[in-house]
Amino acid sequence: MPHIRTEIIAVNPVHPEPTAIERAAKLLRDGEVVVFPTETVYGLGAAAFQTAALERIFVAKGRPFNDPLIVHIAGEHELELLTTAIPEHAQRLAQVFWPGPLTLILPRGPRVPSLVTAGLETVAIRMPRHPVALALIRALGSPVAAPSANRFMHVSPTTAQHALADLAGRVPVVGHRDFLHPHVVDEPAAHDRAGRRLVGPDAGSQEEASGEVRVLVEAEQLERSGVDAQDPA
Repeated sequence: MPHIRTEIIAVNPVHPEPTAIERAAKLLRDGEVVVFPTETVYGLGAAAFQTAALERIFVAKGRPFNDPLIVHIAGEHELELLTTAIPEHAQRLAQVFWPGPLTLILPRGPRVPSLVTAGLETVAIRMPRHPVALALIRALGSPVAAPSANRFMHVSPTTAQHALADLAGRVPVVGHRDFLHPHVVDEPAAHDRAGRRLVGPDAGSQEEASGEVRVLVEAEQLERSGVDAQDPA
């Protein structure tokens, strides 16, 4: 894959600037992919209902098409867009652990592209606990499908530096943060199992990404590294 210009967009991690968020959301609406921070790792996101945009994730990452994606939402009301059934215990889990690093696997709704689920009849859904991620999803107005922002089988990026090193082939940004380990709750009825299963970290934690991306970077990381926002990488 040829070298692609990567744009760095600085954003406040606690109070994301609306202009920066809207810029990234417009890119998603236009079928682009965007790298954004979550409370666990950086994600490579695309609009969850745009098949062409989803394909860009797989192509950019070198990710096999039989590897499903996690869909990120910003509110529990968005569940009805993605699933045909929300069991009572799944609702209780969501109320307790969302927003946060918990993924629910539920029956796939008719609007969810098969590319998201790799042809499975279930879909993985989570609500991130990061102001930038939540603001981006809300600005887009629909869920965002996103694996981690790194090359397939590479270590998941916990800083913008890691994401850029894998995505752009450079290391212009430095950031340090503690991260929680995400977990998956597999809804038993969806797979006909007898009980809930907790596994972690999230599937797809060792993945690949390269290609044309936009990167939302926490502003203080840019300040520490001396990199100018919107610089090409």
